[in-house]
Amino acid sequence: MSVWAANAGAQRRHPFRRLVITEAKLSWRQPIGLVWDVGMPVLLLVIFGSIPVFQEPLPELGGITLLNAYVPILMIIVLCMLALPAGVARHRRSSLATRPCRAVAAARDRPLWAGADPRAGRRFAVVPRGGDRGHTRSEAGPDRGLRRRGTRGCPAVRRWVAHTCNGGHVTSGPSTGRAAAFLALHAGPGFVLPNAWDAGSARILEQVGFPAIATTSAGIAWSCGVPDGEALDRDTMLEQLGRIVAAVAVPVTADLEAGYGDTPAEVGRTVARAVELGAVGGNLEDAGRGGLFGIDEAVDRLAAARAAAPSGTFVLNARTDTYFAGTGGDAFAETVERAVRYLDAGADCVFVPGVVEEDTIRRLAAAIPGPLNVVAGLANLIDAPTLFSLGVRRVSLGGSLARAALSVVERAGRELLDAGTLGFLDGAISYADLQRRFDS
Repeated sequence: MSVWAANAGAQRRHPFRRLVITEAKLSWRQPIGLVWDVGMPVLLLVIFGSIPVFQEPLPELGGITLLNAYVPILMIIVLCMLALPAGVARHRRSSLATRPCRAVAAARDRPLWAGADPRAGRRFAVVPRGGDRGHTRSEAGPDRGLRRRGTRGCPAVRRWVAHTCNGGHVTSGPSTGRAAAFLALHAGPGFVLPNAWDAGSARILEQVGFPAIATTSAGIAWSCGVPDGEALDRDTMLEQLGRIVAAVAVPVTADLEAGYGDTPAEVGRTVARAVELGAVGGNLEDAGRGGLFGIDEAVDRLAAARAAAPSGTFVLNARTDTYFAGTGGDAFAETVERAVRYLDAGADCVFVPGVVEEDTIRRLAAAIPGPLNVVAGLANLIDAPTLFSLGVRRVSLGGSLARAALSVVERAGRELLDAGTLGFLDGAISYADLQRRFDS
């Protein structure tokens, strides 16, 4: 059975608990049912026609035979039976659309991420409940991701799903195509990757036109009223990741900090859960509260992450904090050494935050045998075009957008407290516009 899925509320605590089947196509049983529906009335006509009593003229009926008298009734039966499959299909769609399905993937279903499991059907785009193939806008602009005129129901989760044929178990995760599309961005001239901290900010960034979105651990932590640096537990952070992934159609890569675990096995479990939630990539830091991990330990943690999310299904971004946490020797040399080891362990990209000088960034891009990710707006204010010219392939923002948003809140609060005026609303998106953008 092939299925479409939609979400009745992406902002639930468990964003996939409400993932439901909304449309089902009839299977190979359809031809058999059609033969039954057509053949049975014909067989009845033949039987009636072979009985003598049905062939004798009836004076009270104007000389017509009993068979001819029953032909209209039999034809009505034929038409009703022919309409039965469509009615059954509609009933199945309506009943399935209101029945929640289990959607959190079990470990045994992870091969579906590569689309290779023989039990799985094709991957399908998610559509609005009751809609026709999810006619959402994909072009850049404020209407990106919104439903087009004529579609009905709740907004699409905008995710890819696979359906196993036994048990009706729906598993959710990134398609190989989306992970490949995200990885392909690293081979281009360079791209900007904005960082969202909740579903609303992710929707706005998607509507602006970004081809992919990252999460920010700092922004998520601040939105929960705590500092950055694994002050939030893994479950809370992943809960926010799930809401962000469920809110947008573009690929989402996760800020997984240091992996939320003391051992490589725990890091692997974190990455596996991020994959289950639909992330197509993730950052993994090589430093904890005590400073930089030893290089061998950091490599083991990356290898565990790679084992949990095979290459091609998850873009692993290895972050080294040599410039942030400091080293006992040459920061440049150690950064390159770690970058080479991390790429050998399966990383797809190397993230080096905290670099200030343009010349150092240029040298790092030339020395590291893989795509280089630099964060803008943190340790430096170098613009993206300049970073691209230095050899950087991926420019992320970290918590910069969240800091900017919270700064607006602070300035607005001060104006209200000190003067009571509303100048902070100049240039603000209108209530009606936001309602339209987030229309469910």
